Amino acid sequence: MCYYYDGDGVCEDFERETGVRDCGLYTPNGFLDQWAATVEVSHEQKPYCSGEVAAGYPAVTKTCQSKVFDLSDGVSQYAWFPCQEARATTMGYANYWLKAHFSHPMVAAAVIIHLATDGTTYIDQTQCNITVRLVDTKEGIHSLGEWRLSCRNNPLVIPVTHDLSVAFYHTKAILVTFVSRLVAISGVGLRSFQSFDPITISWLPEQRDLQPHLARVVYIIRVKPSTARNP
Repeated sequence: MCYYYDGDGVCEDFERETGVRDCGLYTPNGFLDQWAATVEVSHEQKPYCSGEVAAGYPAVTKTCQSKVFDLSDGVSQYAWFPCQEARATTMGYANYWLKAHFSHPMVAAAVIIHLATDGTTYIDQTQCNITVRLVDTKEGIHSLGEWRLSCRNNPLVIPVTHDLSVAFYHTKAILVTFVSRLVAISGVGLRSFQSFDPITISWLPEQRDLQPHLARVVYIIRVKPSTARNP
């Protein structure tokens, strides 16, 4: 007799990293994930396309949809997407954005984007890109570049690297921009180190100035045990 374990409500050890329906989203050992406390969006029309639905823990039990023709009212209950009125502009494309704010600014280790749809359609199956930027507590902007969306890679986990030659910054918000009105986002997460903090290597300024490679080696030694298991 065969047993279909996915979605049975029991989190088995072997599905802890991948069984989203039964175990929720996986957080690697040594890290903490927090989800947006509030969300601002470029286009909003309550209750149909309210940005509020993208705040908090994402709808992990909902299947990410590809090749959609249009977005239904059902999707609007658990994910934000641009309103019907937010069509192509006179220049050919609209610029949509979502800004997720977090209650506890942290040194970012990764950004997590949970999708409800990836922006592909039956007519045009070209994968869409998003641009991701971090906003720090001093209103500084840090670009993470462009990333391709796909339901096969959902949630999208974007790693954050830090330059040890400059001061660490704490991320308070994440800005996501894209051009397809068929992209729907159900959650934005900020992954941070559970025990790592810039204070722990505050003794390194002299070593960084004289021996930059030494500072990098110490950083790797401290962080590597926590990153042994990747999402």
